[in-house]
Amino acid sequence: MTSPALPFRDSVRFYDQDAQLVSMLVDYVGPALREGRHAFVIARPGIAHAVSVRLHREYLRGGAAVGVLSLIDARSTLDQVLVEGWPDAAAFDRHVGSLVRMAAAEGRPAVAFGEMVSLLWDDGKPEAALRLEALWNDLQNQGAFSLMCAYPARLFNHVEGDAPYAPVLGRQREALAA
Repeated sequence: MTSPALPFRDSVRFYDQDAQLVSMLVDYVGPALREGRHAFVIARPGIAHAVSVRLHREYLRGGAAVGVLSLIDARSTLDQVLVEGWPDAAAFDRHVGSLVRMAAAEGRPAVAFGEMVSLLWDDGKPEAALRLEALWNDLQNQGAFSLMCAYPARLFNHVEGDAPYAPVLGRQREALAA
């Protein structure tokens, strides 16, 4: 099955509770699956499970044309892309970039969500989080796929000034202005 070309989209969202994140993901991934796309959800296990349950209840009943849903553990993937605690470009490409290339080879435009950057923020490693954010951006430059990033608002509530957070906060402002 070949889907029409997917326009490049990049969105950044902030949430207060995990239930909000689950709703955002279901609304993002559900329509893509109905269109036959490949959806990669790289998330904590509880989030991935809740997304799966809601997707099956709200989008995937009734035998409609369905894409491919890949639920991937964010912490385990993060551990695979870190080398000595730092995001490694080759490891990221091997464990994440290969997923996007696989979907493209199948003729399925991909949509992706990755929670690894927010895990690094939450671990108190903002420099590593920004590096991982840059690797996601580099991957998008290699081929069009839609990416949604979401962060717990509490990670940014204490921020005074935007400088260290400009790559994330700037993308949020762009998304809100669009």
